[in-house]
Amino acid sequence: MWSLLRLCDAFASDFSVVFNAAKSKCLWRKARSSCASYCNKAPSFLIGGNVTEFVSSLPHLGHILTTDMNDKSDIDQRKYALCGQIDDVLCYFGKRQSIVKLQLMKIYCSSFYGSVLWDLSHPAISAFCAAWRKGLRSVWGVPYCTHKSLLPVMSNYLPLLDELCCRIATFIKSCLESDSPIVSAVARYGVYYGRSMNSHLGRNAFFCCTRYAVTDVFSVTRLMIPRYVDSQISTQLRASVLSLLELLFVREGVFSCSFLSSSESNQLVDFICTA
Repeated sequence: MWSLLRLCDAFASDFSVVFNAAKSKCLWRKARSSCASYCNKAPSFLIGGNVTEFVSSLPHLGHILTTDMNDKSDIDQRKYALCGQIDDVLCYFGKRQSIVKLQLMKIYCSSFYGSVLWDLSHPAISAFCAAWRKGLRSVWGVPYCTHKSLLPVMSNYLPLLDELCCRIATFIKSCLESDSPIVSAVARYGVYYGRSMNSHLGRNAFFCCTRYAVTDVFSVTRLMIPRYVDSQISTQLRASVLSLLELLFVREGVFSCSFLSSSESNQLVDFICTA
């Protein structure tokens, strides 16, 4: 790093460029081994003769990087952004039919930028998925305690954890097959040799393989995951969802029903959602 920074200073001198040390930050990842105590003292880095600041976390390309390599801050930031996007859909299109709001939510609230870098076993993932389910409940106008198993089937959308698994598995495979020998070598080590170490790629590949009962991450595909999820849905659950959708469409005036009053329809919706 010192050598690289000296090259920057030489370039700045030759071409009259000024590097602003105040806009540069350093993250220091301490050695895991207690024996390597000589590595646990942060060095000093200079840019243009000025010392750069060491910080514990830093946003980079939209991601929050931390010295402890913990994804919590980044996942929480994405969760808050997701909640804001869902609120915008509900605010501006609240009077539209649920099916319209659902499509808008899928379009405008499903980017999940940076999620391929997350650790799937991180506890904050559960809170992120819960925020997505809360949004689905609001879109459909069903009780807040509606069973989570109903929501993906009603919405014709993968459970969010499975959607994340699909994206992460695709990312891992693209890294393994990368034309860059450095990227592919690092990915191969992380997936096939570095699982016992602190490798996100290895842990995520193992998580996906375990979840879908396959032996290799290449078996986890965009086609396989929906089939797997569909096979876990019981006939009783499908029947409940069909009845629930009919009642919701009656409530919104899409279907007509002369033998059910509005209050009776709402009571049935609440019963199916929470029974």
